[in-house]
Amino acid sequence: MKFRQMLLIITAVMALHEIAGAQSSPTTPTGKQDQPLRLSTDLIQVRAVVTDKQGRMIDHLQKDDFVLLENDLPQRVEFFTVDRIEGRPAISPPASKPNDPGAETPRRSIVLFVDTVHIDAVRLARVKEALQRFVDQQMSEQDLVAVVASGGGLGLLSQFTRDRQILRAAINALRPWSPNSRNSQLTPYVAASVLRGDLDALSLAWEIVQFEEGLGGLNGMPDFFRNPKAAQAIRDQLRPRMNTILIEAGHRRRVTLATLDSAIIHLADLPGTRMIMLFSEGFTQLGVGGDVDSSDLQPTISRAARAGIVTYSFDAKALESVMVEADKSTYIHGEYLNSYMNGATNELRNGLWRLALESGGELIINTNDFNGRLQKVLDENRISYVLAYYMQGDKDPKKLRRIKLQIKDHPDYTVRSEKGYRPADLEKAKASAETLTPRQKLFQAMGAPLPVTTLGISAAADYLEREGEDLQLALQVYIDGDAPTYQESNGHYIGDVEIVTAVHDMSGKAVKVFTDNLHTELPADQLAAAQQNGYRYYKRLSLKPGRYQIRIGALETRSERLGTALLWVEVPDLRQPRLRTSSLLVGNYPATREADVVIEGGSQPYEPRVKRGVRLYRSGDALIYQMMIYPPSAQTTAADLTMQLQVFRGREPVFQSAWLPVAARLAGQDKKGVAVNGQLDLHTVPPGLYEFQITVKDARTNQTTLQSMTFGIER
Repeated sequence: MKFRQMLLIITAVMALHEIAGAQSSPTTPTGKQDQPLRLSTDLIQVRAVVTDKQGRMIDHLQKDDFVLLENDLPQRVEFFTVDRIEGRPAISPPASKPNDPGAETPRRSIVLFVDTVHIDAVRLARVKEALQRFVDQQMSEQDLVAVVASGGGLGLLSQFTRDRQILRAAINALRPWSPNSRNSQLTPYVAASVLRGDLDALSLAWEIVQFEEGLGGLNGMPDFFRNPKAAQAIRDQLRPRMNTILIEAGHRRRVTLATLDSAIIHLADLPGTRMIMLFSEGFTQLGVGGDVDSSDLQPTISRAARAGIVTYSFDAKALESVMVEADKSTYIHGEYLNSYMNGATNELRNGLWRLALESGGELIINTNDFNGRLQKVLDENRISYVLAYYMQGDKDPKKLRRIKLQIKDHPDYTVRSEKGYRPADLEKAKASAETLTPRQKLFQAMGAPLPVTTLGISAAADYLEREGEDLQLALQVYIDGDAPTYQESNGHYIGDVEIVTAVHDMSGKAVKVFTDNLHTELPADQLAAAQQNGYRYYKRLSLKPGRYQIRIGALETRSERLGTALLWVEVPDLRQPRLRTSSLLVGNYPATREADVVIEGGSQPYEPRVKRGVRLYRSGDALIYQMMIYPPSAQTTAADLTMQLQVFRGREPVFQSAWLPVAARLAGQDKKGVAVNGQLDLHTVPPGLYEFQITVKDARTNQTTLQSMTFGIER
């Protein structure tokens, strides 16, 4: 089988009503439910959990039992309610529990927020395993849950739902933000220490640079480090690199906080107890120059506090010890590298700690039992009190307002609640919806970190680079077949969708913006097939090496419904001496490339079928794969390369091949790389969601790299 070129088309895809055979549940439970407290600009909501000295929950308190202070001034509680989740009996007073007009059990709204921007592949796999168990064993029928990734890429899967199969698909689709990045000991903490004049950090940074660039170690501390002028010269030499580290780390922090902020805004409108479970390795608060900069953290804290949303931060590093790796032992200052690594770990945790503490939650560290701690969090929030009051007096937007909640006559009770907010952080500036045109609404929706799903779309981008080709990315946008509103005219059904794509580089600059129109005109006998099938918009792109954010917006011009998707993609620099691969490509691709966009009819579904961005096969199908391998040097040949195929369900391996010579799968070779292809027989694979991985190893340099994709088997 020839290694075929990728093309850009719009073709039909099967929009199934099931993913891997599971029936969809409604995203909103039926029956009467408590509605969320709608917050006006000046209304502040406080959610509190009260325990006694033994840590047992107190559930019998009334409005008059609370003393609410803002900046030490008493506040009048305008609204009061008790949220109760079914569970083990709570501690109540001997007398009968007072009548509660809101005794009907509310549902719980939970965001499982995975900070894929700040988590590596190994730790992400551990988090995914815990989240799968949470969905299967700990989530109740009263819960609304959403899986959100700070790095984007989940599309329609990132929605609040009770459907466990959708949640499993979202968890399975989580990917590290930068899977091929190298871990460097030049952390933001070391960089900031250098810029602040720390001589030990300067010496250590110099040695790390020497080691990681393969320039060898030093034989002793150079005398020039003891000379202030010489040390300053070295610091000036390293300063651009240290600032670059802090700039990149700051960008990653802003990406995470912007997505978290958007999740908070969505969560604030939902009913019941509202919680965020945040999984991350932490993010720096150090800015350019080495000083602490939390200006982008406080607004997120304020919005969560104002809406009564509690955040629990889980350190994804769990019980891993901080130690110097064996190959770093040549450092002259290896004896105190551990100290800087510990300092870096604590600095990264500080932001997670603030998010949790100031919202009434907890930072959870030093545990491998994520599910045990998740259950403890659920138990601790089984009964919570909700109080709301109006902001009074001076509304200086820069003034931090501290909240304190106490229980009358019970200094022995512990109250966990929000700690404070700034008025300026409470509302994002939004243009009035009445004054915006449909396209302005589309652009505004495209700028939001979380997708808009009133028009169902999902997206993917595949990277492939070959000699003589300048189009390395294939962008695919899938539009649900039942999403468009068709207009009947002369026996035909007409639909129009405008698709806008914006590509931004790491600085936020838009490097490409383009618009295409999808126009369909279907005879009556093809309408049902078009509604069952979807549409695939297929576009080729050429980008310079680097990491990019791709934002896609779809506007149905007739109904003005919107759909958006967000992707992060990386175009590697093949001039660097590292082993790399293209994306793992599956399915059939067209054989011509005369046009960037081609439109086909809606009656022929694309194989494999796609639903919510997940490729679906039937048991008995063959999964056909293709991939390019880019060797680290011209001396590496196909004979030096081996590959291993693995299929996982969750973290459980269901298939693993031996290490195979790449030459056995060889489909072609050019000056840039080696093409391989093959197929997996799915005859014996039961229905479910799976992850297909290919690991490639170079025997000459001992480098490895991995590519993966998620697929489903339907019943």
